Amino acid sequence: MFRKFMSISILSVVFFVVSISFASAAEAEDFGPYRFTTDDGRWDGKLYARSGQTVYVKIDNWTYSRVSVRLCSSQSGNCTSFKTPTWPYGSVIFTNMASGTYYGDVISHDSPYAAGEVTFTVLH
Repeated sequence: MFRKFMSISILSVVFFVVSISFASAAEAEDFGPYRFTTDDGRWDGKLYARSGQTVYVKIDNWTYSRVSVRLCSSQSGNCTSFKTPTWPYGSVIFTNMASGTYYGDVISHDSPYAAGEVTFTVLH
């Protein structure tokens, strides 16, 4: 009897943990992919985040060039510091965001420019 109770309890806990894992993944919101070309004077995508959220930025299919990305608030004009992903993986994370709309800004450290795709995933 005790074994049966423990088995059911363990299965319940495992089911609960697995369901929370899938729920967390389902609560992410993607913005993009956006095509970007550095040095064109345009924003490289737009996203919305709520207070305390984390933004995962993925850069794909870019021409080999050292690039960096930052997020700029449309309300205040303030920007995060630039973060540089490693090639070919191309991802950076911004944590503890303030609520608001943000624009992505991808720059190239090499001449003449870089082009590719950027996707912003806001984790809830």
